[in-house]
Amino acid sequence: MTRIKLITPILVILICSFNTHSQTGRLRVPEYVECPRDQVSSWQGRVITYHRSNSMISLVIDTDANTTEKIKIHYTKLEQLFKQLYLRGQPFKATDWPTIEQSKSIIRDNTLVTVWFCQNKQYLSLINWQSAS
Repeated sequence: MTRIKLITPILVILICSFNTHSQTGRLRVPEYVECPRDQVSSWQGRVITYHRSNSMISLVIDTDANTTEKIKIHYTKLEQLFKQLYLRGQPFKATDWPTIEQSKSIIRDNTLVTVWFCQNKQYLSLINWQSAS
């Protein structure tokens, strides 16, 4: 009986620590987001329109909140863009494109993203790609 009483709270703590949502239903802001927490917001959902060129990437997202949101990132070098991209919470690399694209500028079906953005525009918007569902 004592053993069960001890194990149950430990299991609850472990389960809660792996939850990516806070108790309010909002996503927890990952460590790599540098924006002050009271100024950060996010969109999470499925990419419905995608375009990537040598100087810009743009997405239209059908969000989990039943809205449609757009983001466009301009860059001159891929290294600049990579500072704004993550794949499953890890820094994005050139070898990661096939995970999200069928070919250049053709997104895989049902690709999911979370976009983190800050009210203070000195901080860059960040895209965290999830693999296609």
